[in-house]
Amino acid sequence: MTCAHPFSRVPLRFQVAPLWGVLSLCLFCGLTLPTSYSQEALPRRTPWLNSKLVDAPDPPLPYVLEQAFPLEFMGPISFHRMPDSSIFLVLEQNGKIFTFDSAQPTPEAHLLVDLNVTPPPHSEVSSEDGSKRNSDRNVQLFSLCFHPDYERNRFIYLCYITVGGGRDTDTHIARFQLLPGARPQFVVDSELEILTCDGGGHNGCTLAFGPDGMLYISLGDLTSPTPPDERDTGQDISDLYASILRINVDEVDDQAYQGGNYAIPSDNPFVDLENARGEVYAYGLRNPFRMSFDPATGELWVGDVGWEAWEMVYRVKPGGNYGWAIKEGPGDVKDQPPGPTPILAADIALNHAEAASVTGGMVYRGDRYQDLRGTYIFGDWITRKYWAASFDENRITNLREIALSPVKPICFEVDSDGELLVLDYNSGNRAGSIYRFAPNPRAREERQKFPEQLSATGLFEDTWEHSPADGVTSYSLNATMWKDGARVDYLLGLPNN
Repeated sequence: MTCAHPFSRVPLRFQVAPLWGVLSLCLFCGLTLPTSYSQEALPRRTPWLNSKLVDAPDPPLPYVLEQAFPLEFMGPISFHRMPDSSIFLVLEQNGKIFTFDSAQPTPEAHLLVDLNVTPPPHSEVSSEDGSKRNSDRNVQLFSLCFHPDYERNRFIYLCYITVGGGRDTDTHIARFQLLPGARPQFVVDSELEILTCDGGGHNGCTLAFGPDGMLYISLGDLTSPTPPDERDTGQDISDLYASILRINVDEVDDQAYQGGNYAIPSDNPFVDLENARGEVYAYGLRNPFRMSFDPATGELWVGDVGWEAWEMVYRVKPGGNYGWAIKEGPGDVKDQPPGPTPILAADIALNHAEAASVTGGMVYRGDRYQDLRGTYIFGDWITRKYWAASFDENRITNLREIALSPVKPICFEVDSDGELLVLDYNSGNRAGSIYRFAPNPRAREERQKFPEQLSATGLFEDTWEHSPADGVTSYSLNATMWKDGARVDYLLGLPNN
C-alpha cells in the first residue's frame, strides 16, 4: 500500500512483519475460502478461550502528548513564538496566518492575514498590459522566522510557494514587516523578495537564523518522488537544490542568485569552488523538513525525509555531503556523479518499519523533564512516534522512543519557559492543534506480565509439536515474505464469539 505525505510526497510502503521475534499474530490475513461455501454452510467456529496474551511485551512509553491550548487550525504547517513574547503565529498551508497570546487564561486565535485574499506583491502574475492579477495564483505557506534584531527592525522572513496562474510552481523567500502589539499587524506591501527559485514540491523549507546572524534555508530536490532526484541535483552544487543555504540578508552583493537581495558570506564552504553556488552550506539532502539550532551549542540539526527505505537526521557540518541521491541514509539509490566532498553517514537512520516521514525537532533545554534535558527530540509524521536522542560531540549515544500518539508532528517550537510544543497537522476532518509532552500515567500502573515463552501463551495444546489449541487455526500465505530460510508458523486465534 502506498500513501503520501502532503508536503514531502514521500511514498510509504507498509509491510507486515513478524512481531517479537518468534510469535507472529496476523490481524489481516487475506484468507481465501472456496467460492462454493455459502455463509450457512460455513462450519461453526470454535472460540479461543485459553489466551494468556496479556498487556504488551514492552512497558508503556514514558510520555504522552496533551493539548496545550484550546485552539484548532485547518492544515497548520508551522508555528513560531515572537521573540521575548508569549504571542505565537500559526501558519496554515492555505495562506492564512493566525496569532494568539498563550499567556491568556483562554487564548483565542485571530486571523492576522490571508495571503490568498491580500496577496504579496511578488506572488502576483503580470498581465500583458503590465497590470497585476492574482485570481488564479495560489499562495501556500511553509515556514517563518524572525530577524535577530526584530525588536528594532520588525523584520520577519517567510517561505511561501505559488501555484497556478499559467506558470510552474515557484518557491519564494521574502522579507516582511510585522508590527508588534496585542494583535500584531502584518504589512503585506512591505515585501522584499530575498530569493525565488522554480519548483515547490520537496522543498521542505525551513528558515532559521543561526547564532552567527546568517539566514539558513533548507531546500529539497524540488521534484516528485519517482523517479528519485529527477533533476540529478542531489550531488550537484552548481544549483541551490537539495541543499541547506547560508546567506547574509543584511547586505547585498552581485553574486546573489538571480539578483536576490542578499550577500554570500565569504566563509561559506564553496565560495571559491569553480561552478559552485556560494550560497550552498551543505548538500545531498532529499527533503530537509524542519531544522533547528541547539540554543546551547549552536549546532544545526535537520530531519531529512527519505525515499523508499530510510528516514534520516543529521547534525549539519559546513560543506557536508549527505548522500542523496547516491545514498538514502545507509542504503543505495542510484548512480550519479558525486559531489566535491565525501558522503557523511546519518547521525540517525530509521528504516521504514519504524518511521516513514521524519519531522525534524529540537534539542530540549527546558527544566520540566530532566530525563529529556539535552536530548534531540523529533517525530514521524506517518507513524506518529517520537524519539529522544542523547549525543556527545561525535555521535548519538542513545536513541529511545518516548511517545506514540495520534498527533501528526509537522513542526516543533518552544514556549517562553523553553518547554517543547508540537504542532499537529489535521487528519481527515479533525482540525490540528498544539500539544505538549506530559508524563504517561500508565507508566506508573502495575502491569500484568506478558508471556515470555510460547508454552505460556495458550496458543498450543502441545507446544513441542506446535499443535494449536482449540480455537486457534493454522493458515498459510500464497505469497510469503523473504525469510532467509527461516520457517514461520502462522496462527489465527479469535477469542469469544
